[in-house]
Amino acid sequence: MDPLLSVVFLGLLSLLLILSRIKRRYSSNINVIAIGAIKASPPLTFNLLVESMLVQFEIDTGAGVTVMALTTFQALFPQLKLTKSSVLLSALSGLVENTGEITVNVKLNSTTHKLLLITCKHASEFRPLLGRDWLDNLWPNWRQSLTADTSIASVKSIHNVEIPSVEKLQKMFPRPFAINTDTAIEGYTAKLILKHNAQPIFAKAYPLPFGMEKPVNEVLDSWINSGKAVRVRVAEWASPGFAVPKKDGKVRYVVDFKRTLNPQLRVDYYPLPTPEHVFSNLANGKYFTSLDLTDAYTQLTLHPDSQDLCVVNTHKGLFKLTRLIYGVNSAAAIFQSTMDLILKDLPGVICYLDNILIKGEDLPDIISKTYLVLARLEKHNVRLRLDKCLWFVEQLEFLGFSISALGRAPSPSLYEDILTCAPPKDLKQLRSFLGLINFYSEYLPMFSTIAKPLRLLTCNDTPFIWSEDCQLAFDQSKNLLKSSQLLMHFDPNLPILLSTDASPVGVGCVLAHVIKSNGKPVERPVSFASATLTPAQQNYAQVDREAFGVIFAVTKFYKFLWGREFTIATDNSAIQRILSPDKGLPLRTNHRLQHWATILQGFQYQIEHRKSALMSVPDALSRLPSSVTLHYLNISIKPPIPVDVISEHSLPDPILSKVFDYTLHGWPQKNPFPNHAELSIYFKQKDELSIQQKCLMMGNRVIVPPPLRGQALAILHMGHPGIVITKMLARSTFWWPSLNSEIENLCSNCLPCAKINLKPKSNYIPWTPAKYPFERVHIDFYSYKQHQFFIFCDAYSKWLHVQIMPTTVASAVNNALFSIFAMWGCLPTALVSDNGPPFDSSEFINFLTSLNILLKHSPVYHPASNAQAERGVGIAKRALDKILEDLGGMAASTPSKQISTAHLLEAVNIFLFTHHNTPSTSTNKAPNELLLSFRPRTILSQSNPTLTSSLGLPSTFAKFREGELVLVRLANQPAKTGKVIRQIGVNNYNVLIDGVIKQCHFNQLELKP
Repeated sequence: MDPLLSVVFLGLLSLLLILSRIKRRYSSNINVIAIGAIKASPPLTFNLLVESMLVQFEIDTGAGVTVMALTTFQALFPQLKLTKSSVLLSALSGLVENTGEITVNVKLNSTTHKLLLITCKHASEFRPLLGRDWLDNLWPNWRQSLTADTSIASVKSIHNVEIPSVEKLQKMFPRPFAINTDTAIEGYTAKLILKHNAQPIFAKAYPLPFGMEKPVNEVLDSWINSGKAVRVRVAEWASPGFAVPKKDGKVRYVVDFKRTLNPQLRVDYYPLPTPEHVFSNLANGKYFTSLDLTDAYTQLTLHPDSQDLCVVNTHKGLFKLTRLIYGVNSAAAIFQSTMDLILKDLPGVICYLDNILIKGEDLPDIISKTYLVLARLEKHNVRLRLDKCLWFVEQLEFLGFSISALGRAPSPSLYEDILTCAPPKDLKQLRSFLGLINFYSEYLPMFSTIAKPLRLLTCNDTPFIWSEDCQLAFDQSKNLLKSSQLLMHFDPNLPILLSTDASPVGVGCVLAHVIKSNGKPVERPVSFASATLTPAQQNYAQVDREAFGVIFAVTKFYKFLWGREFTIATDNSAIQRILSPDKGLPLRTNHRLQHWATILQGFQYQIEHRKSALMSVPDALSRLPSSVTLHYLNISIKPPIPVDVISEHSLPDPILSKVFDYTLHGWPQKNPFPNHAELSIYFKQKDELSIQQKCLMMGNRVIVPPPLRGQALAILHMGHPGIVITKMLARSTFWWPSLNSEIENLCSNCLPCAKINLKPKSNYIPWTPAKYPFERVHIDFYSYKQHQFFIFCDAYSKWLHVQIMPTTVASAVNNALFSIFAMWGCLPTALVSDNGPPFDSSEFINFLTSLNILLKHSPVYHPASNAQAERGVGIAKRALDKILEDLGGMAASTPSKQISTAHLLEAVNIFLFTHHNTPSTSTNKAPNELLLSFRPRTILSQSNPTLTSSLGLPSTFAKFREGELVLVRLANQPAKTGKVIRQIGVNNYNVLIDGVIKQCHFNQLELKP
């Protein structure tokens, strides 16, 4: 044999011996995978829940097993232990070291699989590979799908891009969405650090009124029961607590750290993210998710060494807190550092205070990153505030900028309150506005020329007449503020100044930076804000209005201020003393100011007093407010929109005015607005457009102008009907081009509806349709909020009656039924009930027999047979839940025993009023309309000229016009001068006499000469 061939043969033999030893050592099942293989096209990835952690896998049909890098496994599952594996792994570069295996729980579509996971060491990091073994378990038919004609669609179904609903996210990650829970963040604690020369301070407890002892005791007991506090007998540190009453009769117990702990703390100067860092992190994003955390840093447990510092001195003794509480100076920095650790190494994710922002380059990317964030929050038990979260949106407003795929642009809201402020109505308001403009005059070129007509009005002996020139100068002055370089971007490295003021009609504030210009400090505004006071707030004392102005400003610019030092400027010296961060709260401070002082405890601020002359900007904003706030105001019944109000708002609208003009004088043959989408819609409906009482009509429906559409939607959704019924209501009264989509958006995003409609509806067995009213009626009892309710339902009209029953005996049922029969003056042919004690008693049966009413019982233990009553119970309960939720969260958060009978009766009346006049999906008509044979007058009907009363106000009978001065001759009284307010009938008028509005007949009135 040739020597060279001998060498080759011996080499091959040695190689075979090595391979046989490897084979004997590792078993015959050898799996070959391609780790880190270079692919020309992007990989197909899929997210799976492995041991409650969301993991992104690359689907690899060439891999016989599912493999994860050891470093990745240790980072995701540090608590799991691997066992020795007998699987041989190889890659294109050679053998790969197998580091172990483990059986893990893998969740897919609510089904949990137990699957084998292999770990390995590799020279470079790689995405976990999802091999054929997992594919066979998770998608058993994947092989057939790949070889069938529909293979492409089948493969796509594995990685289908579908925006998950909030309900799906709640099922996948239940802990972040949990409500009414006292659990804390897991894995992290808050440690407070004292200054090196800190001395313990023990403050005595504040006196507590006897009437407050019971609610305060309940709060303290709840702290003990939930583990938020423990009782102690002795302590070196102690801070006093005080109670702030809430509207529901309970109290909020607050700890005053201003004079005890806070001055002794070394505040953590952990760097909060700068705006530029946030914006750079969100750059190039097309989709965004914004998650808001509930209770913020109160979710953090106090470190055991810090709990002794947070001791509360109460009328019941000492309580040591175990949870970080609102009012501790360093809480913001501690919470920010904790959230940064929780969200560490997640790309495209940044936490700013209590707001987590997520960026996605496309839908799959944003969904994947949102899953990863929710998985982290699930792991550490961080809870969200669902009503403030935004999911997978294309535009996001943050720190005064609007962020989208196009980049970032200044938000119009920064100067919106300036541009929309109302024109001055008197000389004092005009001087306030000029003071605002003059304050920034150096940034406004040509301002003196533009504002000349306004300055002339302020001259002595000049009457205040608001002319067209004045209005033009006013508008140009506001636009000059917008077009100038006055506003500057928010920079947390510059001193922050918050100037606030209040007037009898509104509040105003300015967020500004103090910069150096020519060696002098200059205030450059970042944003303006104002709000109109409600009638209740206008009755506040001036000191309360000034304090409310501070709270409005702090909450308005919360994202800019929380966790940063800033200065509040006010022209009220009493507010400076009461809201001082260094002084205790005066014991006799009213409850409203106590509550607002509590809110400010979470901020790091100083407050300074300024002369009124130096507060011209917030003063002008407060006297010319542009927006309305409805703080602490609950409205049960939405007021109607009068026809004259609709006509007043229709004519100034640029779009409706054109439609009005074309409808009045005739439309052309061709569309005059081919490039205007909304006007083109009106052109298509031109044959159905008409005008009645200066209102545009589309058929028999009034066209609502844009400023009133929100109020119209609120009326349509009063009582919280569903999407279909809300649209049916709209078809009888209102119309505008985007009405259907706005109704869908309103109902889909209604929080009371979302809370109550989580469970699917039950299926009911249908009865034979009734042929006339009260042919067949259904009755039943149900329990709700610890009250017994009686329900009566007409099968023909779907008319419901609900009332609270103090007792359910037969005599009470007979009285309730006879009251309904007496009200309508008719008797039903048949009555359906279940087999409950009152309904099978001889007294009840004799009552129906005496009236010749046939009694039908549903089968025993089968309540669904009484379908009409069961469905009515479901409708009534859901509606009452929503209405109570709307009245102040009473359906979800308030115990049944604390809901008063008055609130419950109010909710029942709102439900019945709405339901009786709401079309049914089965009859397409309202119950009252079927029973009465005409459309009754409702809140909705008052907005439609075609549905208003025939007692209208014909112009031929309008002897006196609105605003005219008249002489009023009342019986046995001398003639007085009055002013006509409005005509309320053919012969009757509302007249203002000596500040009082009285109803007068036209025979009692004469025009004043």
